[in-house]
Amino acid sequence: KQMSETIERIPAEKVSPHADTYIEHFPPTFCPGCGHGSLNILLSEAIKELDIQKQTILVCGVGCGTTAMGLQDVNRIATPHGRASDVATGISRVLSDRILIQYSGDGDACAIGLGGLIHACARRENFIILIYNNNAYGMTGGQLGPTTCEVVPTTTFLHGRDKEVQGYPLDIIELAKSLPGCVFAARERLTSGKNMFKAKKTLLKAIQYHL
Repeated sequence: KQMSETIERIPAEKVSPHADTYIEHFPPTFCPGCGHGSLNILLSEAIKELDIQKQTILVCGVGCGTTAMGLQDVNRIATPHGRASDVATGISRVLSDRILIQYSGDGDACAIGLGGLIHACARRENFIILIYNNNAYGMTGGQLGPTTCEVVPTTTFLHGRDKEVQGYPLDIIELAKSLPGCVFAARERLTSGKNMFKAKKTLLKAIQYHL
């Protein structure tokens, strides 16, 4: 027999009693300890709490964040790499009554997609941008990215970022806040239960600004 046939399959409990739009049967592909899964649960809870499932359109970038396509039971669209903000712009202008949420990782949003994101903020486009920053290019092997902090080791720079070689890490929140079209910008951590509750409040606040 194959190994998969000999393992007893035990149904898992629901990830959250309030995450009705979270698709339980979809197998996540996140690395152990990654916060993408936690952020998807918080997003699902917020959608349920605000009763916006039918109005929500999730715009997913390429990278680890693409898995949200299979985890959220809302209208959703996959975009080319780095073009999530551009696609969200087009949809929000055509369907102005919908709630647009861009879901990207730090590579998709802050590297190849930085131009589209910054111009969307400058133009005050009407959509929400969620960026999960894991300090590296997670999907391709953990290489140094534009938001990687100095003390974070990566597969390409084992001793962390060297300012003399790679420069300083990009602070996307401070950059977005400097643009007059950015209505709300915040950073939260998903490192503990307490921080999770705080992050959910911030997420709800962001969506309520949009409403």
